[in-house]
Amino acid sequence: PSGDVLARDPDPESYIGKNVAGGAAITAHKSQNAPDSVHIHTTATDGLEKLSAVRTMKAEHLPPLIIIVSRQMDEVLHPWRLEALAHILVFSSLALLVLFLAYLLARHNAGLLQVSVEAQTLAQQLAQDKADLEQFAFAGYHDLKAPLRTTNMYLQLLERRFSNQLDADGREFIGFARDGIQRMSVLVTDLLSYIRAGHENFQPAKVDLNDVLEEAKAALKATIEETGAVIEADWLPMVTGSKPQLVSLFQNLLANAMEYRREDAPPHIRIKAGSRSEIWEISVADNGIGIDPQYCEQIFELFKRLHASDKHPGTGIGLSLARKVVANHGGRIWVESVPGQGSTFFFTLPYVLEEQKSPA
Repeated sequence: PSGDVLARDPDPESYIGKNVAGGAAITAHKSQNAPDSVHIHTTATDGLEKLSAVRTMKAEHLPPLIIIVSRQMDEVLHPWRLEALAHILVFSSLALLVLFLAYLLARHNAGLLQVSVEAQTLAQQLAQDKADLEQFAFAGYHDLKAPLRTTNMYLQLLERRFSNQLDADGREFIGFARDGIQRMSVLVTDLLSYIRAGHENFQPAKVDLNDVLEEAKAALKATIEETGAVIEADWLPMVTGSKPQLVSLFQNLLANAMEYRREDAPPHIRIKAGSRSEIWEISVADNGIGIDPQYCEQIFELFKRLHASDKHPGTGIGLSLARKVVANHGGRIWVESVPGQGSTFFFTLPYVLEEQKSPA
């Protein structure tokens, strides 16, 4: 073959009619003695590395003809390089994303660790504060009780030794002082009970409310006899909780019912139990003076009293303590009342582990 260029695209004007038989691509193609070949070579005209594909076409009506298609190496590799660059960018972006997520996760874990440490520190501080408060309450209880007992003792001595020299006013003043000491003593005791109920950690155990009621009645025996109170109770269930706290709960509710009795009838207290939604609902109903509905929430507030202490003595802590005990057991307490007809206190307590049903 002569190697004359018959057609070319692009730039046909510069190459048509020229002879390229001595070019590197055709020379290499001839040496392989194959119908087609592919070569990487450097052209003498521009010194650039190129990729060439050469094919010899033979036909009966045509002389041997060599067609060479030549492109610069950079142009040939440009799409591949773009694709490779795209892959590099994608993988680099993913790597950066993974690093960023790892950084965020590390910060999050560090934050959780810090929160955990702070929570542990706070829990320790709360435990210490709780212990300090309880110690303070006990110390305050004894520090207040001791001078009260001493003062009461000296008042008794004063009354005995100088009774002949005291007139009616003097004896009345001593009586006022002794009553004040008695109220203060009860207040200190009730306040200590309230503080202990709010900070006591107890292990829940099975408690028979029938036993709880009997202990509460025994503690109030003198008041029951004095008021002529009649206390009736249906079968009471086993619950999960603290027996001492539950005795305190029943004792406060019974004492409240007897204190706010009607003048024309002795206290009649009825205790019932029913189950609903896996909890026990206990009711303590009385026939007392009742409560104005607008005060049915306020009576559970600490030191809240609806009556003067000279008519109905008390500290205003009993019902607050009852609410605290019920809250410690995961329940709630409320009251429904009609003035002049009586009140019914309701509270809920959890089941024991095995299901119970009241007897038929």
